[in-house]
Amino acid sequence: MFIAIDLKKEDLQKVEGIFYDWFLKLQEEREEAREQGYSTDLIPSMTKEYVESENVLVYTYVTCSNKGTWKLVIDNKVKHGFISFTGYRNSFLGGNLFLEVYNVPLYPESGNKATIAIIDVDGNEHVFEGVISDYQTSRPEKPLGFSKKLSAAIRRFSQEHPRLFVANSKFFRYVLEHDQEIEQHLAKWFSEHGKSEVFIIATHNKLSKWTELIVKVYRNHQKSYSSEPISIFKAYRYTKNYLDEQVYFIDQDKIKIENETTILIL
Repeated sequence: MFIAIDLKKEDLQKVEGIFYDWFLKLQEEREEAREQGYSTDLIPSMTKEYVESENVLVYTYVTCSNKGTWKLVIDNKVKHGFISFTGYRNSFLGGNLFLEVYNVPLYPESGNKATIAIIDVDGNEHVFEGVISDYQTSRPEKPLGFSKKLSAAIRRFSQEHPRLFVANSKFFRYVLEHDQEIEQHLAKWFSEHGKSEVFIIATHNKLSKWTELIVKVYRNHQKSYSSEPISIFKAYRYTKNYLDEQVYFIDQDKIKIENETTILIL
């Protein structure tokens, strides 16, 4: 996959400074390893070069696995800069030595916002928001980072609503253990319904026979009222508003757990 995220002009100098410090640090670490006869395979490579009559500065950072390449490109003439990634989807979401994607839509489009955290050489975290200017993937039907976003949403819900979470622990356990199966269903729905913006995972709330527990997955939460790509809440007969194919319903009474004393800890 390839993704490019335009940065704000006021952030360029700070981002470039962090990249420069890491460039020097990694150079030193690789040189020290070579002098001591150690392998440099576990040290990421990083280069710095000027192109186009030295108007454009390019930092290139390759992960240790060689499955991901990050670039910081700054055009000093027009004061424009962007961060790009080329490589495996998991390498993009999995983070690396100093770059981590905080927030990106499940199905990125040009114009969407994305948030990236960059760690400086002293361990301080700096968060930058940018706009996606380009996104290409060989698997457009597959949502980006669904499992990671699902796990984060459930963890957040368990902390904010511990009573509801514990009462419906079978549901959440099933969702986490069958995330790939659920991902296939929602990917199929979104690929066949281009205008649909949500997919629903649901169950009957064990604390109330009148309500349902809803896991709502947004194709692009930035077009909705949600601040997160996946939201979890309880509601009255919520699934009646959606088609059967748009809802992945789980009957908690039919879930079998080998050890009933096992507690789902997030």
